[in-house]
Amino acid sequence: MSTYPTVLSILLTLSNIAAAAELATVRGKTVMVVQAHPDDAESRCAGTVALLKKNGNKIVYVVCRMKTLAASCASCVKALALPL
Repeated sequence: MSTYPTVLSILLTLSNIAAAAELATVRGKTVMVVQAHPDDAESRCAGTVALLKKNGNKIVYVVCRMKTLAASCASCVKALALPL
């Protein structure tokens, strides 16, 4: 049995812990969250955005979408006050 997957998993975990520690020191910045759909940030990086906001950073969301896609998600667009 190979130990490679286990070692790789441990190294990835340690690198993620180090990255999270660095992220916790980011304060007083403006952070831009770029997403394809209005709900992508909640399903992909909500914890990261919450940590950054908690540390006093300004969060700016940029939603890249086509008008035809936005019409199918009108409630999301309305909630974010984006023009159709």
